[in-house]
Amino acid sequence: MLDVVFREDDCRVRRGNGALNLNILRKLALYRLKKMKKEKKRVRAKRRMMYTALDSGFLYEALFSE
Repeated sequence: MLDVVFREDDCRVRRGNGALNLNILRKLALYRLKKMKKEKKRVRAKRRMMYTALDSGFLYEALFSE
């Protein structure tokens, strides 16, 4: 799922702990996107990621909602 949503295989970070740090951030972001219940119908995580990029209110809800 990380490769589909975040295109993890295309990441060029290879030195030090950068790849591990980005992996942890991606997993955290994917977890938060999956936990959101914005709409009654199912919305894919990739689409939710786009919504968070375009709408600051949606981003706030993704970060701070329960």
